[in-house]
Amino acid sequence: NASACNLDITAGVEVVGESAELKYALITSPDLGVVATSGSVTITGTSILGAESYGVVSQSGGSVDLRSVVVAEAEGAGIWMGCGCDCATTFSAERVLVSDLRLVGLALDGAVADLDRMRIEQIRPSSSFADGQGVAAFGCADVSANAMHIDTTADAGIFVFLSTFAGTELSVTRALRGMSVQEGADVSIAGFVASDNEAAGWLAARGPPLAL
Repeated sequence: NASACNLDITAGVEVVGESAELKYALITSPDLGVVATSGSVTITGTSILGAESYGVVSQSGGSVDLRSVVVAEAEGAGIWMGCGCDCATTFSAERVLVSDLRLVGLALDGAVADLDRMRIEQIRPSSSFADGQGVAAFGCADVSANAMHIDTTADAGIFVFLSTFAGTELSVTRALRGMSVQEGADVSIAGFVASDNEAAGWLAARGPPLAL
């Protein structure tokens, strides 16, 4: 087990091992913020700023838990979890802010995710890819989201493809589309507000299961 706290770090952090914890740190990295390669990682009260590629990334299984974390002011994606249908990545986030990034705020590629009181805002398209989504769930992801707010995204606030998404008390404002439900998605929502979106509050393609 490893633990670190009250650090000011000016390079990326790679977390390796069965169990690791990072508390109350400031990470300013010109490339990657935090890379979790295995085991269980908990990050609490930490700001991850300025990463060029990913703020937090785990693409090799394991478990990542974020509590009161800020991922912001970067030219890359905010948080990227998972590596497809055969990758056992679990992710939980409580009171996490993702702001002022490109491509996607939170990507869940086959991950099992529990999101509570998360806020995602100001997601711009990347220079080479036209998206700019708040949350993208794909590759057999299984997502539960509560009290999540998404504001100002270049594309969909929430995008679901070949995945399961269950949400309560969600809101999306100033997106191209509030929620985009694509092929193979199973979506259930209890309490959804879509306002000031450019194209539509909802876009459902090919008739996936959808319960409101």
